[in-house]
Amino acid sequence: MSNNTGKLILLAGGIATVAGVVYVTNLKNAADKISVKVTKLYAPKLSMKGLSFKLDLQLDNPTSTELTIKRPVVRIFSGTGTNRVELVSSPPSTDKTVIRGNNRTVIPGFPLEMGLAGTLKFLAQNLTDFISLISNKANGEKRLGKTISIDTYITANGIEVVQTDVFNI
Repeated sequence: MSNNTGKLILLAGGIATVAGVVYVTNLKNAADKISVKVTKLYAPKLSMKGLSFKLDLQLDNPTSTELTIKRPVVRIFSGTGTNRVELVSSPPSTDKTVIRGNNRTVIPGFPLEMGLAGTLKFLAQNLTDFISLISNKANGEKRLGKTISIDTYITANGIEVVQTDVFNI
């Protein structure tokens, strides 16, 4: 191998390394800037299987880089801060969604299911709140007077992002 061939191989390797670092850096920057927000929380539905929730997720990608994310994992908590108690969470999934650069993607009706045992425990722990809710509805109010927080975990191109939304219900 001639001296020039070795230099060309080193130069090509250096260029490939720099290009790879730039590509990975761009993906990380894009993943860091992605935002996810719960835009709608539907009224929960009670059935013989338990309590089911649905919510709409809005994912914004303010960069020019297209991102592929795994299906979000959503966890709903009663309360905020360090006094939170988990009510329900969605299972992890390998399903993927593409978020185009400089675009918004909405995942409507994202489902969460609380099994019957968890539902019965939740209802028993919050019985007085539900009695208050019935009383409040009779008086024209529609809120339970509780705060819930919703954590949404997304993995965009291998980088995990967690965002929290707080709702007064």
